[in-house]
Amino acid sequence: PNYPEAHNNLGATLQELGRLDAALKSYEQALAIFIFADNPGYAKAFNNLGIVLKELGQLDTAVNSYEKVLAIKPDFAEAHFNLGLTLQELGQLDAAVKSYKQAIAIKPDYAEAHTNLGVTLQELGQLDALMDLGLLDAAVKSYEQALAIKPDYPEAHTNLAKGYNNHGNALMDLGLLDAAVKSYEQALAIKPDFAEVHSNLGLTLQEFGQLDEAVKYYEKAVALKPDFTEAYQNLGSVLSGLKREDEALASYESAIALNPNLDFILGNLLHIKMHLCLWDDLAKRLNKLTKKINNGEKVIIPFSFLALIDDPEVQRKVAKIFANEKYPQSDVLSQIERYPKHKKIRIG
Repeated sequence: PNYPEAHNNLGATLQELGRLDAALKSYEQALAIFIFADNPGYAKAFNNLGIVLKELGQLDTAVNSYEKVLAIKPDFAEAHFNLGLTLQELGQLDAAVKSYKQAIAIKPDYAEAHTNLGVTLQELGQLDALMDLGLLDAAVKSYEQALAIKPDYPEAHTNLAKGYNNHGNALMDLGLLDAAVKSYEQALAIKPDFAEVHSNLGLTLQEFGQLDEAVKYYEKAVALKPDFTEAYQNLGSVLSGLKREDEALASYESAIALNPNLDFILGNLLHIKMHLCLWDDLAKRLNKLTKKINNGEKVIIPFSFLALIDDPEVQRKVAKIFANEKYPQSDVLSQIERYPKHKKIRIG
């Protein structure tokens, strides 16, 4: 009963069996018996305790446990990594980045730490209002380092593809379309069956006006992921632009069948039906459309709506909903240009 290593090992076994509450008690017993904090088993028991607490959802207590480990053994790479995991789950991304970097500094070949660092940097980049390309670049580099250390690490392959995809999205948002295409192509070179990347490439080519090429990528996206509603809608949009209305209608119908509440799908469907002179259930659909608009839902773009209902008030609502979606209000003030000092008085 007074052998702490036995309690620690029992805790590890119970943890593997999924008996987390029992494992927690075993680790606590081990820690109660350890006399010397510099005993290597003491730090391991605290680290294991933190893992169980995290699995039980007691994240703040898990953080305290890891911090106690690191106060005793600052060079414990796994504890830094586990602390990073927990902080990441708590949404404390900057702190998680520091923990992963410390784990890598102690153990440079720690592939999992490189991968998780990449994921966290990516999350930080996605949270940034301007899609900080520096963070996304760093994320990609972390994934590449993980693969260099552990080439057969499947998660790193997937994350690297996701990293290139998000990098492409950032470039796309900044209007750097050529660079975005390159990032998406890099993602597909790693993961050719990545449906979202095929769709994103389609969007980029659509922006370039290369509609026939965009169709190919959207079709590939829905072939890889048959429930990909957004890709069906985008495919419908391109086909409509190519005057292939029957095919566009089929794409929109696939999208609305999968998700009747998909943004703008109802309006797109009605618009293409008008082009094809299909008036079935028109009054019913227009009534549904108006109700959704009055509820503030994103169901139709303003120009398409002008041809459907001649009501200035509802048209105004449609325009406002679309403007808020397309050009969201920002609370960040733009930088005010400062003029250099000059002897002459500047007026106005």
